[in-house]
Amino acid sequence: MAAAQSVTPVARPKTSWTGTPEIYFSRPIDNSRLIKVENPQKSREMKQFGIALASLFLLVMTFAWQHFKAIEYGYKIETLRMQRDGLVEMNRLCAWKKLRCAIRSALTCWRASWDCNPCKRARSCIWIPRFRIAQRR
Repeated sequence: MAAAQSVTPVARPKTSWTGTPEIYFSRPIDNSRLIKVENPQKSREMKQFGIALASLFLLVMTFAWQHFKAIEYGYKIETLRMQRDGLVEMNRLCAWKKLRCAIRSALTCWRASWDCNPCKRARSCIWIPRFRIAQRR
């Protein structure tokens, strides 16, 4: 009976030839007795291949890192140039303001007295020229 249960007829699509039906026996495959034999040459080749891939990966990552650092430094340089240009412009405007303030204070002091000391209006100015004009006798 056990043999009859393991025999299972498989229905195949009908063909034009009718003859003896084919019967396939299902057999379980038992791989428990198989032992894997290690091939030392293949394992050595795989180690070399892995080392080659790791070296290539490191090389590519090094070039990519340098490339991205160059881009980052470009952005930093652009930002610093913009800051420098802003500071230069501010310094130029501030220098003009200081010069105007110094001239205005010098003229104010010259008009007020012949011996000029820095006036109180020009307190915000850093540099105030002292003009000494010879007094009339």
